[in-house]
Amino acid sequence: MNIEDEMKQLQEPLSHISLSALALARELEPNAVFERRKSAWICRPNNFVGFEIRYKRTSKCNILLRSVANRVSEASTKALPWFCGPLGYIRVEVRNAKQLGAIHDWIVASHGS
Repeated sequence: MNIEDEMKQLQEPLSHISLSALALARELEPNAVFERRKSAWICRPNNFVGFEIRYKRTSKCNILLRSVANRVSEASTKALPWFCGPLGYIRVEVRNAKQLGAIHDWIVASHGS
C-alpha cells in the first residue's frame, strides 16, 4: 500500500485534507519519494515532512515536521498546536478543514528550514 491509498482510508474530511497536504509537499519537493519508516511516511531525500496515518481503530492524521515552531505565525500555532513527535520531528494533529491555512504554513516553514 502506498501513502495515497492509506490516506484514502481515512474518514471524510480527513482523507481530502491529508491528500491536500501531501500535494503541497510534493509541489514544494517535486522529486520527493515518501518512504514508510516505522509508523510514518517520510519525505525523502529532504525529510522535511512526514505523515502518520491511522485508519484501523481510529481515523487520524498527524503531520511530522522539522522543529520550526519559531517560524510559524501565532495564528497557525493556535490553529494547529504542536507536540513532540518521533524521529526528532514535531507533530501536529489534523482534525478539520479549518486548519488548512495552518497546515500550509507549517509545511512551507518546514521545507524552508
